Amino acid sequence: MMNMPDENRPGIISPQQVGVIAHQVRSLIRAGEENVAWETLQRLHPADMGTILASLPRSGRDSLLRVMDPDSVAWMLRQMNPVQAGRVAARLGSRALSGILEQVNPRAALGVMLRIHPRNARQVSQSLEQPVPDTELLVHPAGTAGALMLPEFPSVPVGAQVSQALASLRDLGENRHEFNRVYAVEEDGSLA
Repeated sequence: MMNMPDENRPGIISPQQVGVIAHQVRSLIRAGEENVAWETLQRLHPADMGTILASLPRSGRDSLLRVMDPDSVAWMLRQMNPVQAGRVAARLGSRALSGILEQVNPRAALGVMLRIHPRNARQVSQSLEQPVPDTELLVHPAGTAGALMLPEFPSVPVGAQVSQALASLRDLGENRHEFNRVYAVEEDGSLA
C-alpha cells in the first residue's frame, strides 16, 4: 500500500511532464510491462497518477489496474481533490471501481466514495456486495459544506479520562492523523 508520508510525497508536475510520462506508461503497457508502468506511476503525486490512469485507453487502464493493488488505487483517489477524483472514478467506471472498493476496508471505501460525484458514488455503492457504511453521507452535493464534512471525529464525554481520548483516536484508524484535538461533548452530543 502507498501510504506515503507528506514530506516524502512528490509535488504535482507540469502538464508537459505528465504528457511525457503518460506516453512512457502507454508504451510500457503496450510492451507488456505493466509492472514497470506501475512503478513509474508510483513516483508521482496522486493527482498526476490519476490523470495518467484516466487518460489511458480502456484496455491499458484495465491492464494497469490488474497490477495495482486496490489499497493503492483507493489511496490515490482519497488523496486527490474531489473534482479530479470524480473524473478519474467516472473514467474507471462503476464496475471497476466497485471491484476495487470490494477489496479495501470499508472506511477507505467510504473515503473514496466521499471524493467522487454523488451519482457515481450511489452507482458504486449499489453494486457492492457489502454496502458501504454511512451511505446516507453520499447525498451531499459536491461544493456544499456537507460534502466537506468528516463523518467521524474523535470525541469523549466531558468527564472522560485521557485513556478514553486516546481510544477515541485509535478508533478512527488511518484517519486519526487528520486530527490534532479530541472534542469534549455533553451528553446530548453538543460541543462542551
